[in-house]
Amino acid sequence: MSKYRILPINSSKISIGLLGGSFNPAHEGHVYISNQALSRCGLNKVIWLVTPQNPIKSLNTRNSLQKRADLARNASQNPNILISVIEKYFNNTYTANSLKRIKLMHPNVNFVWIMGADNVTKFNKWYKWKWIADNFDILIFDREDNHKFIHTSKLNAYTKHMKVLKYKKHFDTLNKNTAFIKLRKVNISSTEIRNKNEHNR
Repeated sequence: MSKYRILPINSSKISIGLLGGSFNPAHEGHVYISNQALSRCGLNKVIWLVTPQNPIKSLNTRNSLQKRADLARNASQNPNILISVIEKYFNNTYTANSLKRIKLMHPNVNFVWIMGADNVTKFNKWYKWKWIADNFDILIFDREDNHKFIHTSKLNAYTKHMKVLKYKKHFDTLNKNTAFIKLRKVNISSTEIRNKNEHNR
């Protein structure tokens, strides 16, 4: 599996954010939270893990993997945002399994999981979600009105120390915790873009 590494072999002592999803398509919301993670959270890079097929979504996106990755690369517009399709080499794309494999490839890298607040209420339904919370820093970025559910989520109850950070406040990723970051929200989704593109055909 070493030949499929997503970082140079000698990469170590750096903090890397991992943002996973279908990216169908990538949009300014993905770019915005990635840039915020880079500038405010002490990350050296952010890697978009473009999944062949999201296991909890019914939409079949497997055949469009390379196209989605190419569009994501065009959308990122930042050399510190990397695009990876490494999950196509894995037997399944459950987040916990992918994170475990990536960590084994790069044991000296501090990886941080990034997600939007819309995932918080359903995070406890993810495969081995407690393992993710136990082994990774988690950065949760505000999205739409999902912030109101943060403190009642099972993730917050499990971690017992979720921090709510205001805009422009720095987050040290070397401290193991889960942080909810409030910032200017970009209320746009991949679904809205797809629907708009279909309508304009």
